[in-house]
Amino acid sequence: TLLLLINRFGCTDVEAADCMARGNVPGDRAKAVELGEKLDRWIVDLPTRQRTVLLMFAARGFDYADISSALGITVDAVKMSLFHAREKLRARVDAYMDER
Repeated sequence: TLLLLINRFGCTDVEAADCMARGNVPGDRAKAVELGEKLDRWIVDLPTRQRTVLLMFAARGFDYADISSALGITVDAVKMSLFHAREKLRARVDAYMDER
């Protein structure tokens, strides 16, 4: 799921959402599902390169060199795209969690 994908960001708020998704607290599962749905939309909203790099890395398990080769960009460009994608998603998750 996308909660597992986002867990790779090392974000405390998302780890909390992952715990909720496991059903540890009644009612919190619905919140985790809602966050997952929002995360889906936020990933779609990322710039194309950032979204592609993020999904190749986190969902498909490609390493930097594989992504670089597949997309025809440098490894540094892969790292920067991944960094910016994570930062954008982290900011949106943090804002969402602050609203709760």
